[in-house]
Amino acid sequence: MKSSVLTLLLFTLLINSVYPQTKVLQLHPENPHYFLYNGKPLLIISSGEHYGSIVNKGFDYKKYLETLAKDGLNYTRIFTGSYIEKVGDFGIQRNILAPTATNLLLPWKRSMQDGFFLGGNKFDIASWDDEYFKRLKDFVSSAREKDIIVEVTLFSSYYGSGWKYCPFNPSNNINNTDNIPANLINTTYNGNIFKEQEKYVKKIVKELNEFENIYFEIQN
Repeated sequence: MKSSVLTLLLFTLLINSVYPQTKVLQLHPENPHYFLYNGKPLLIISSGEHYGSIVNKGFDYKKYLETLAKDGLNYTRIFTGSYIEKVGDFGIQRNILAPTATNLLLPWKRSMQDGFFLGGNKFDIASWDDEYFKRLKDFVSSAREKDIIVEVTLFSSYYGSGWKYCPFNPSNNINNTDNIPANLINTTYNGNIFKEQEKYVKKIVKELNEFENIYFEIQN
C-alpha cells in the first residue's frame, strides 16, 4: 500500500509461556519492551497515512482499515485535532492531515464568526462537536473489529507555521485564548490555553475509555 509515511513497529513473539488472559492492550508483564493483547504477545506492523483519518471527513477510513486488515497490518495512528496541517506542508502529496475547509472536522464546533486561518468560521472551543466524536468512536470501533491497534496522539509540536492554524490560537477561536509563542504552547507556561488543553484531553480519554485496542501518545 502506497503511503506518505511508513511506520514499522516490530515486536518479538515469545513462545512456550503462560500469560494472563486479558483483552486490554498493555505492556508485557515479563518484558515492558513488548505489548500484550487478547492475552497474547503481539507483533505490530503497519503503513501509515499521515494521521488524518478522523479530522478529514473526505477520507474513507472504512476502506483504509479494510486495506490494513487485508494486508495483514494491525496498527494505525491518529492525530485528534490539536495539530493539523495545510496543503503543501512538508511537500507531502495528498496530505490527509491537511483537509479542505469543508472537510475539516475537529473536536470543537464552528462559531458564527468568520476568520479561521484555513477557511470557514472560527472555532468555539467551549463547545464540543458531536459529529467529530461519533466519527472518532466509529473509527476505533471499526479498528477493534479487525484487531487493529490505534495510537491516539493528543498533541504535537507546531512545526513551521502550524501554530497559525491551530484552534487554540486566539486568531482561530472566539474564546479569547492567550497569544503565546508557539514554542510555549505545549508547556505549562501557556496562559489560559492550559485549561482548554486539559478539557480536551479529558474529553478524548472519556470518549475512548470503553476501547481495549488503543494507547495514548501525549505528544508527537
